[in-house]
Amino acid sequence: MNKLKYRLIFLMLPFIGLILRIIGRTIRWKKRYEFRKDKGKIYALWHGHALGLALYGMDRGIVVLVSRFRDGEIAARLLKELGFEVVRGSTEEGKAKKGGRSATLKLIEYLKEGKNVAITVDGPKVPLTE
Repeated sequence: MNKLKYRLIFLMLPFIGLILRIIGRTIRWKKRYEFRKDKGKIYALWHGHALGLALYGMDRGIVVLVSRFRDGEIAARLLKELGFEVVRGSTEEGKAKKGGRSATLKLIEYLKEGKNVAITVDGPKVPLTE
């Protein structure tokens, strides 16, 4: 995407966040899990299911690991609009600039404080399975 498209997306994120909040609040969940009863738990999810957790878990004090790159910036800002805390960083063998180590240490601190953490276990580059 070019810079103009990203700027437009960034400008629209508060509105998109509001729309997602409305959708999330109007969904009739069969059971509403209370994330706050958990202390220091790690929620692992597939990358393709991230929006579901975002709608289900908004405003629950969950800390989410998000990539440091441009697409991750969109996700981070949107997650903040939905009431999540965000830690930036990801891993790739041999690439320290992605911030995986510092992000992991920060997530460990949050877990020790009793906060719950969500991570995607597959990432966006994994091939689809049948």
